[in-house]
Amino acid sequence: MAAYLLNPNIPNPDFVRSRIGQEAENFFKAARQRQTAKSFLKKILRPLRHPRELLAKILVWPILGKRGVDALSVGLFRLSGEAHLWMYDGYSLKLFIEACGFHDCRVVSAFESCIPDFSRYNLDVVDGQVRKPDSLFMEATKPVSA
Repeated sequence: MAAYLLNPNIPNPDFVRSRIGQEAENFFKAARQRQTAKSFLKKILRPLRHPRELLAKILVWPILGKRGVDALSVGLFRLSGEAHLWMYDGYSLKLFIEACGFHDCRVVSAFESCIPDFSRYNLDVVDGQVRKPDSLFMEATKPVSA
């Protein structure tokens, strides 16, 4: 994704930025601050940036093979930031939320919530803009136990 976004010949960059939202602006700001041209030496030394991870993969290989190394890589990636293995549509997510004991499930905008002072947490809206415009925002309530 980074290589695509750094391509100066993206057919419709404004559309791409509108779909990614605030994340795009953060990416482009960071990209401007670092060098885009990487030297051959940096590419060779890249695996050594995380020597513990490299050592873990070397140790896992004889025991679990390629599948184990792949599982370790997926785990390390998932722990590195926001990653999702699946996505929900509004209907499926509503069924899942209701199966977990919530009720009054509804689709909301990033600007609305029943949580008092929700906007002060800056979770979905940053500087007045939706952080991820193509996200699905849903809210539900859980019954209070008697």
